[in-house]
Amino acid sequence: MTKLALVGGAAIYHARAFSGLINGLASGQSLPQGWPNFPQCVDGAKITVVWDEDRASAEELARVFGIDHVASDYAEVLLHCDGVIVADDVTLNHCRHAPFFLERGIPTFIDKPLAPDAKTAAGLIELAAKHNAPLMSGSALRYAAETQELRDDPAILGKIELATATGPNELFFYGIHPLELAHSLMGSGIATVQNIGDEEQDIVKIQYRDGRILMLLVSRVAGGGFEATLYGKNGRRHIEIKDSAAYYANQLRLIIQMMQEKKVLVPIENALEIIRHFESEKKTFAENGAIISL
Repeated sequence: MTKLALVGGAAIYHARAFSGLINGLASGQSLPQGWPNFPQCVDGAKITVVWDEDRASAEELARVFGIDHVASDYAEVLLHCDGVIVADDVTLNHCRHAPFFLERGIPTFIDKPLAPDAKTAAGLIELAAKHNAPLMSGSALRYAAETQELRDDPAILGKIELATATGPNELFFYGIHPLELAHSLMGSGIATVQNIGDEEQDIVKIQYRDGRILMLLVSRVAGGGFEATLYGKNGRRHIEIKDSAAYYANQLRLIIQMMQEKKVLVPIENALEIIRHFESEKKTFAENGAIISL
């Protein structure tokens, strides 16, 4: 049984969702109102320790999901785990918790986004490599059940020449979801970006080095979930993401496998390219839609 630590974000959605999927509800507990309701479905691991700057939130999470230990500091976390999940705490700077563990060679997952800027992200990757600490990051949308067939067999559509990916909310914090959804199918190799949106909606043209085009649409005024439309040499496919339990669980299984095998399974450079992409999108918006090269 792989022992996991949950560090930070104890009062936020992802930590609660991960705890439910891995540990399930503790005996005699009921889910507090408003918490995400996911049944336990990820085997082979248990969250055995939690730490948070707000100890009361950590204690509540531990009580609800049967987490054995509430740590007082990072050093105590290490006594009870094989690997660390640094959870999103909506500050965009949750990665601040990771260096302590990376410096000690601990397999670490940093929730999306990897860092608030590319310089910090690159520093974390360098630190992990220096200390042989397996490092993983990214949006769970990369592992959506609805895209599994196309990820397993790219020949179904052939080379994707044009795609759209859409989602709600803010560009950096939430736009990572539709971008990684598309990235999981189109891969890396972004050459230029151009944000022609406005204060309420980001409309970003992404050109790849081989000529492919992705249009990323992130809206703070339009409702809805995450979708993608892909136009390939062999056909067209529209994808609407509905099964959130599946993409979280799929990501968690890979995280656990990374910690068990103590090796990188998903190139961390993907996460760095995503951060650089968003920095460029903000720059092109500030420059009135100028085309920015990555």
